[in-house]
Parts: sequence; C-alpha cells; structure tokens
Amino acid sequence: MDNSFCIITISYSYCNQLNETVFSVNNFLSKIKLNFEEMEIGYILVVSEKLDIKEKKQLKKIFDSSNINSRVISGLDNGIYDAMNIGVNAAMEFGYEQCLFINSGSKLINKIKINDFKDFIFEYRDYVKLFGAYEYIPKIKKNKLLTPLSVKNWTKNPDVMPTAHQSIVYPTKLFANNPYISFQGMLASDYINLIYLLKINCKFISSKIFLTQYMNDGISSKKPYKSILQRYAGYYLITGKILKTIKYTLFWLAKTYLSRLIGIR
Repeated sequence: MDNSFCIITISYSYCNQLNETVFSVNNFLSKIKLNFEEMEIGYILVVSEKLDIKEKKQLKKIFDSSNINSRVISGLDNGIYDAMNIGVNAAMEFGYEQCLFINSGSKLINKIKINDFKDFIFEYRDYVKLFGAYEYIPKIKKNKLLTPLSVKNWTKNPDVMPTAHQSIVYPTKLFANNPYISFQGMLASDYINLIYLLKINCKFISSKIFLTQYMNDGISSKKPYKSILQRYAGYYLITGKILKTIKYTLFWLAKTYLSRLIGIR
C-alpha cells in the first residue's frame, strides 16, 4: 500500500515497560490517523514468551482505546533478530510501505510534528531514513542528545551506528529479499544489518526530527567489549576490509574503556 506506515515492537516478555511503549506508540499513531485519515497505519507487537489470558486482556484494552490496526504475535521466535524478521514479514504481509522498530521500554517523543514526519518518510520513500533520538543513560541519570550522523561522512567511515537503531524508518520492501541480517549469537546485528544495506547500495538520508527516547540498558550496553568485537567481526565478514576492521575495533575498545574508567558509561 502506498503511503502506509507501521511500527513494530519486539519484547522478550510482557512487562510494565512494554505497557509504556504500547501507550506511546498508540498515541503517536492515533495522532497520525487523526491528521491523515487516508493513510494506512498499523502496529505489530512480537512478544517472545507466550502471553497468558490476563496479559492478552490488558493489551486488548490498550488497543481498543484507539482505532489503530494492531496485531500481536507471541511465543514463536528464536531470539531478537528472528523476532524482528517475524515482525517485518507481518508488515509485508499487510502491505505496509514503511516500518519502524520500537522495542520495549522505548517511547516516541511527544513533541514530534506529525506533518513534518509524514512528509519526510514519503518524500524519501525509497531511502533508509535516519532520525534523532534521546538516549537515557541510567548510570549518570541524564539524557544524551543523539543527532544522526551526516550520511556523506558516515558512508565514508561507517565505524558506528549512524543513529539509534530505534530511530530508523525502513522501506519495508528492503526486507523482501534481504532478511534482517543476524550472525549466530552476535549482539551487534543492528549495525551489521546497516553495513549490509550500505554494501548493496541502499540510499540513506538524515532528518533533523527527533523521534524516540530510549534507555541505554540493553545487552550491548552491558557487554560493550563483546559487542564491539562482534560489531567489527560482522563488518569484516561483509566488507572484507581488514585494516579498517582493526582500526575501528582498537579505537572503540580504547574509547569505551576510557569512558568507563572516568564514569561516563
């Protein structure tokens, strides 16, 4: 469907954080629906653990409070990246043109100008669209502004994620022949996936819009050195660039160590 958009949420289990995310997504999508009635929008929720009757009723209550097309898939996946593929396959099945991953615990920013967001994602419908985010760092109890990197600079030196992985809107059709890339047991597959899309010449564009607020407490944050090693192992497997792999790995291992030593992370 042209001019259609969905949000996909991945969660390991049902929890209060998931409730907050679902409320946030419903509010955001309801605003879009209110302003653009002709636009097809939807919400796909993938929960790893099977939901019990009480949890299903709680989610139904939230979904029934809005007029958003919603689908809950539970108890079917084999890890987060398999769950993301399940979510994006559902998005393609329903014909959504654009998709955004918002994982449990993250929220959409209330002050987003819906018109600007809608115009941007459909003006650049064939691009991978990079938005800004607010990253909450629990250790220092502060928000960090995460502005998307310049696409021109990032494509020359793609040594990090260009923005938060939950502030990227993808053309759903990208996943039809290129499933979400995941190497067995790797923590950094979000980055690896973008490097793969870059290699097959997908187009990227940055926006000045800040889209999400997310908490820096995921497994990659808790195991930063393992994540860094796996990130650039994936980079090497896709690009074959050994010197850049060594350069990126050593730089980010040293930077992460120093950041932790002085208490920033």
